[in-house]
Amino acid sequence: MPTIILDKKRIFRSLNKELSLEELERLLEYLKCEIKEEKEDELICEITTDRADCFTTEGIIRALKGILGMEKGLIKFDFFDDEFEVYIDENVSNVRPYVVMATVRGVKLDVRALESIIRFQEVLHETLGRNRRKASIGIYDISKLDKKIYYKCLPLDEIKFRPLDKDELMNGYRILNETEKGIQYKHLIPEKKAPVLIDSKGTFLSLAPIINSQDAKVTVRTTDILIDSTGFDINFITSIVSLMAYAISFYGGKIGLLNHHYPNKSFKISFKNRNLVLEKNYVEDILGFSINDYELEDILLRARYGIEKKDNKYNVEVPFYRLDVLNSIDIIEDIAIIKGYSNIELKSPILETRSKISNKSIIARTFREIFNGFGFQEVTNYMICNSETQTEKVMLNKEEIGLILLVNPISKEYDCIRANIFPCLLDFLYYNRSYSYPQKIYEIGDVIYYKSNSIHTDFRFSSLIIHNDASFEEMHSFLYSSFKVLNLDFRLRGNDLPFLLNGRRADIIVGDENIGWIGEINPEISIGFSLYQPIVACELSLSKILKFIFNK
Repeated sequence: MPTIILDKKRIFRSLNKELSLEELERLLEYLKCEIKEEKEDELICEITTDRADCFTTEGIIRALKGILGMEKGLIKFDFFDDEFEVYIDENVSNVRPYVVMATVRGVKLDVRALESIIRFQEVLHETLGRNRRKASIGIYDISKLDKKIYYKCLPLDEIKFRPLDKDELMNGYRILNETEKGIQYKHLIPEKKAPVLIDSKGTFLSLAPIINSQDAKVTVRTTDILIDSTGFDINFITSIVSLMAYAISFYGGKIGLLNHHYPNKSFKISFKNRNLVLEKNYVEDILGFSINDYELEDILLRARYGIEKKDNKYNVEVPFYRLDVLNSIDIIEDIAIIKGYSNIELKSPILETRSKISNKSIIARTFREIFNGFGFQEVTNYMICNSETQTEKVMLNKEEIGLILLVNPISKEYDCIRANIFPCLLDFLYYNRSYSYPQKIYEIGDVIYYKSNSIHTDFRFSSLIIHNDASFEEMHSFLYSSFKVLNLDFRLRGNDLPFLLNGRRADIIVGDENIGWIGEINPEISIGFSLYQPIVACELSLSKILKFIFNK
């Protein structure tokens, strides 16, 4: 969860009351926000990522005023058509293709307000923007700019401006290699060119998504602010700009809507509220209790929705900055939160059920008990992992194993869903190679793969042993003992798996079905993971074993 810093005094001043820390903590719970630390006039809090509109003191104040009934219904915003225009060059299409811009004019800022806006910008970068990979954000002083803005891609040696908080003129290469933000984010752009925002006078606004220009810096004297977001999904970056405009407009002013001129189309952005239909009967069915019309309407208004009733249905107007509200269930969650879970009457369920351990849990518990008894250590890896580890490093082909790649991974280290467990265990040994041997580890979990035009999930057990005398016979003895406990017989049949040592590898057969494999890891694989001791491994399909145990 993101960490945010709230201005306690500004909250109290806006609410016209001074609350105890306990009272404020209870109120913040309505917004999925938890106080972690108090520092003089600041509160260090954690908040769930779905309430991005509450990542700032300003958003918290607006939401709390609603919850307390000080203000109800939709927040009124003053929109106008701004004279600023942005022109997008076609040469950015293969780099960072989209930019969206808006203005907020007539704001009155102080030091705390400006700090809060900048913190909000950085939190959005880290969370929704995925460290600027998905979206970057910039704010600029309009008084320092011409009304025509151009978004284009330029060679790094042609980009020359003073980076934010620097007095020295730098070219693109120096910005990327000498500034803190350049070093941190230069991997997001190609080597020899970068997207920039520049006005018709030649004033640089930013090198996106790296750093803004000192020449357009927002200060406490700024009254008119230009906002931009660049990225790869125009709808998403529009929502990011809307969040920034929402936060900045707290300090007064109108929100300006700009014309955007792309090579193949022109349009004016808009921040539109969404309408959802909410049936009272559906609300009561989901919540499990009756609620009268007056209370329901009051809660919806306190949640800062607009409502219009027709018969037994409500047309609920969802404000543009509530990105977390996707359907009526999200609205019902707000109703439950503001109603207060502790205020919901306890009732015995109409249908009584009895719980029992699933067969999947039984087999997993059995293998844990057996291998823990043998002195193995259980480890847990992520389902999302590295595709190179799943394929090239263990001599496997991604098509053959049905590897599922992520379209938009956060990083190269987590770009696929694992199709086998043992490569993750080899990776675990690599990171723990400084510890003494022997090491005996296992993992129980799901793998997911794509074969025969469909996606399959398999529940598996995998184990590795590494030490100077690790051998096929050692792992075989552990498996033999395990299958005795399960009252199952198995036999071995030679295989040709490339990551196992020839003559020391076999499939594990139960009945007529191949349920897994056992073998000594090919030394070439071990060396690839910087492991220089013999390794023996196995991987079993517990899903298949379950059929033999419970379908007898």
